[in-house]
Amino acid sequence: MGIIFVEYLEGQAYSCRHCRTHLAKVDELLSKVRNALAEYAGCCHALAAKRTYFDVRVLHVVRMQQFHSKNGPAWLFQRCINVVCGPKEERLMTTGMHIVKDISCTRCMQVVGWKYEEAHEESQKYKEGKYILERAHVVEASSSGMDSGHDSHSDDIDDAAYF
Repeated sequence: MGIIFVEYLEGQAYSCRHCRTHLAKVDELLSKVRNALAEYAGCCHALAAKRTYFDVRVLHVVRMQQFHSKNGPAWLFQRCINVVCGPKEERLMTTGMHIVKDISCTRCMQVVGWKYEEAHEESQKYKEGKYILERAHVVEASSSGMDSGHDSHSDDIDDAAYF
C-alpha cells in the first residue's frame, strides 16, 4: 500500500470517530434541511382546519428524509472526502431497493456509511450520488481540525433503514 493522502476541511466538519479524519463539511449535510421542512409542515397543520394535498405531500417528503442505519441514526450528505468505496451491492431498505457502496475512512478503513449509486423507485432518485454517514462512526470537529469531544446534533432525529 502506498502513501495515504488526507484532505482537511476548513470550518466545521464531521470526522471519523475512530481516527478523526475529516469526512464532510457541516454545510454539506442535507438531512438538516429536512428538519426545517418538518417544522414548517407542523406549522401548516396547526394553522389548517383540514389537511390539504400540500400538507400531506410535505409530511410524506419529511418522512422519507429520515435516515437510520443498522447502527442507529444517520445523516445524508451531498459530498464526502477521505473515503474509499467498496463494491456495489443491492440492498433492500425501508424506502425500497437501492444499489449502494459501503464507504470506509481512508486512514483507518472503518466503514462509516454508504453511497447511493442507484435507486429503483422514482421517488428515491434524489439520493443517487449522495452519501450516508452513520452517526455512530462520526464526530463533529472544530474549525481547527481538532475534535470538539461531543456530537452537537444529538437531539436530531434523522433516520433511514439499512438491512
